[in-house]
Amino acid sequence: MSQNAQIVTVTPEVKGASEFDEVDGFIVSAGPGAESFAQEVAQHHGPLAMVTDAQLQDDATRRHFLTRVFAFAELRGLKEKPSRAALTDFQRRHKHVLMTYSQQKMRALGAIAADADSSDVQAAYEDYVRTFGEALCDAPTHEAWANAAQHMYGHFKQQIPADEKAEFLDMLADYRAEKIGFEAVLAPIREWCARYEYHYFADQTLLEPYPRELAGWPEGSEGAVD
Repeated sequence: MSQNAQIVTVTPEVKGASEFDEVDGFIVSAGPGAESFAQEVAQHHGPLAMVTDAQLQDDATRRHFLTRVFAFAELRGLKEKPSRAALTDFQRRHKHVLMTYSQQKMRALGAIAADADSSDVQAAYEDYVRTFGEALCDAPTHEAWANAAQHMYGHFKQQIPADEKAEFLDMLADYRAEKIGFEAVLAPIREWCARYEYHYFADQTLLEPYPRELAGWPEGSEGAVD
């Protein structure tokens, strides 16, 4: 996540979406004009993430919003010099995020990245961004996030001690019952990656799609977030 994410908080009746460039997401203050502003965002900025300040208080909505924002910030960083290598690396690191959102779109994006050298690279980049936006348009279900974590756990279950297995499965059950947040479920998986030097997951963005300090972020603020 080397690219700063540009999140803008706006009052929709004051500013229009077309006034903003180099932006990765919008937080819209409640009030008249929010619906028309959303239409402007779609018209001028395509699939960029947008939430209201009230929606941002919900953990799942906040995770969905920030996951999209930081992914698009990284894609924006590739705009000036897109390449097959850059797109395939981005695709590899976002594999488990994309599996959670849409396996069909994940496969389509993989094909776009793989074929980038055999076509116009800039056109391939634009196609990739558009399709990526479609893939991350709708938030995954609570169960989809749980399944993603359980899939990662499966890579370690032959190595970790029995008490850690039991603790993790209890934690996963608590997440499914909405007693704890997803960040708590990710923490032991990150620890196992480091302990067992499991490089396959080490840079998967599912484990840290945005800076951890934003996991409890109560509100947005205009400017760069990194």
